[in-house]
Amino acid sequence: MYYRLAIKNLMSQRLRTFLTTLGLTVGIASLVVFTGLSAGLRQAIYTNILNNGSLTELTVQGKSGGSSLLSLIPTSQTKSHITPQNMADIEKIPHVTKVYPEMNYGNVSSLQISIVGQTFQTDTMIFGMPEEYLADTLTTPELQNEWNNATQNYPAQPYPAILSSRIIDLYNFTVAASSKLPHLTEQELTGLDLKLLPDQSTFFNSVNANTNPETAKLIGFSDKTSLIGVTLPIDVVRKMNQQLDPKYQDSYLQLYVEVDSADHTDEVQQTIDKMGLDTTSTQQQIQTFEQNFRFISLGLSMISFVILIVAGLMIANTFFSATSERKNEIGIFRALGASRTNIQMIFLTEASLLGILGGVVGIIVGLVGEFVLNIIAQKILPDVTNKPASIFLDNWLTLLGIFLLSIFLSTFFAFIPANQAAHLEPLDALNE
Repeated sequence: MYYRLAIKNLMSQRLRTFLTTLGLTVGIASLVVFTGLSAGLRQAIYTNILNNGSLTELTVQGKSGGSSLLSLIPTSQTKSHITPQNMADIEKIPHVTKVYPEMNYGNVSSLQISIVGQTFQTDTMIFGMPEEYLADTLTTPELQNEWNNATQNYPAQPYPAILSSRIIDLYNFTVAASSKLPHLTEQELTGLDLKLLPDQSTFFNSVNANTNPETAKLIGFSDKTSLIGVTLPIDVVRKMNQQLDPKYQDSYLQLYVEVDSADHTDEVQQTIDKMGLDTTSTQQQIQTFEQNFRFISLGLSMISFVILIVAGLMIANTFFSATSERKNEIGIFRALGASRTNIQMIFLTEASLLGILGGVVGIIVGLVGEFVLNIIAQKILPDVTNKPASIFLDNWLTLLGIFLLSIFLSTFFAFIPANQAAHLEPLDALNE
C-alpha cells in the first residue's frame, strides 16, 4: 500500500521528483567515480611497489656518507660498502632464508649501444648480481631459460646483461620524443649487443682510452635492477673489480635479504638495523604510501560528502514543501483513522524510492563516467611499461554500499519533515 501511494505522489510532482533525484544522482555518481579512482590508484601503486620487491624482501645498504645530492647515487664514494662478514652475519639471523649480494664496478664506465640506426654512448654504472636472483626477476620463463643458458658460457664474452624495465620509458619519453625517433619495446631490444667501456666517461676529463671494452648481450629487463646501469652476473663484475683494484672484489654495494614470512620482516629488519646498516623494505614503502594516500582519499571523500549533503538538503526541502502542500491530504488520512506511524511511513517510503532511483541511476552514471574518463586517460597518460589497463577499480560490495548509502541518506533527510507531517493534528490540517 505504501509503495503504491508513494509512487503516485512522486509521479504527481514529476519536475520536483526529477530535480531531487538529479541532485542525489550527481552525488552518488561522484562517489562511485572517486572511490573507483582511489581504489584504482592504490592498486596501481601497490603493483608497482610489489614489482620492485616482495613483502618478504629487505634491501640492506651501508650507512650513507653524506646528505648531498650525490648521496642519491649508490657508489662507493657515497655509501660504506658491505663486507662478506656483514653478509655472513645476516645469513645467521633467524627467519632469513637467502641473502643475495649486489656489487658495482669501482670506477666510472660508459655504455655504447646501436639502436634505430644510430650509435649512442652514455655514462653508466656496472652492477653485478647472482644469476639465480636475476633469473627470478625476468618477466617470462623463456627469458629465464635464456639467461640460465647464457650464464653457463661466461667468463667468455658476450656477457649476459639485464637492464631496468624503466629505461625503455626513459628513452621513449626523452630521447625518442625530443629526437623524433621511434618508440621501442622490450621485445625489440632483447638480444641487442652492448659495448661496455670501463674507466671511460663522457662527463669527466679522466678518460682511459686504452681500456679494453667488454661486450655483453641484452637478455631481458627487470623491475629489480638499477635504472642507472647495466647488470651483469656478479662473478663478471668481481673479475673486473679485481683487475681494477683487489680491494673492490669482495665489497658489496647492497644485499637483498629474503625472509621466510612477511610476519617476520619487521623483526629481521630491526635486527639488521642494530648491526649499523641501513634497511628498506616493501612493507615500509607501502606504509609510507598509505600514510600519504590517506590525504588523497580524504580529499576525494570530502568532495563527495559535500555533494551528498547538498543532495540531502534538497531532499529535506522537497519533503518540507510536500508536508506544507499536502496538509489537507494528511488531515483526511488522519480523520479516516490513519495513525501517525502510517503518515510517517508514507513520506519515508517516498524518500526510500527516491534513494533507490537516485542510487541506481547514480551508479550507472558513475560507471559510464569511469568508462569515458578511462578512455581519455589512456590516451593522455604516457604509454609506460607498468601502465594499468584502467585507472578505476570497482567491486560489487563497494557499489552495494553506495546504493544502500543512497537509500539511507534519502530516508535520513526526510525523517524530520516526515515526523512533522505525522504530528499534524487532523483538525488543524483540514483547516489549512
